[in-house]
Amino acid sequence: MGLTEIQTALARLYTDTEARSEFFADRSAFAVRFGLSQEETEALADSAGVEIERFAGSLLRKRFNEATRSVPLARRVLGQKLFGVFERYTAETGAAATRNPALDGLSFNRWLLTNSLVPLTAANKDLLRYEVAWLTMQHSSRRFLIRLLHLPGCSPFHRSLLIWFRWRNHLHHWHGP
Repeated sequence: MGLTEIQTALARLYTDTEARSEFFADRSAFAVRFGLSQEETEALADSAGVEIERFAGSLLRKRFNEATRSVPLARRVLGQKLFGVFERYTAETGAAATRNPALDGLSFNRWLLTNSLVPLTAANKDLLRYEVAWLTMQHSSRRFLIRLLHLPGCSPFHRSLLIWFRWRNHLHHWHGP
């Protein structure tokens, strides 16, 4: 086999939880899936065995720090649980589809809103929806977006109308009472 197959296998080992599990549990199946010989797979295990988990963890922490920097409301909602939840998100969704950390944060918030593994109050869901709308408008060419959401500091029974719009290439935001 060649260098390309080894590099592809290493990339998957560093970024894919399932690939790492398969590698450590059943190397022959891993070798078949990535087109490696048994010798190449054993050489990978000998040279990179311990480093694979360490490097994968480092990549996850880097992705976590970059993506969650753009979602302060998600940080506030999840608090100390944020890293563990983000880890589950990456295990389910795989590598980031984009190199833009804000879009990864947007995807994370959307995942939070559709995933029942993380119980959220109605107010917390609205905070995340607000953040999703804000990031959507910041990172898309969309011209107009309207939401009816509960805002922090307002009565729990009161929702506000929020409008984002572009006027002369500038993003504007308005919310009613």
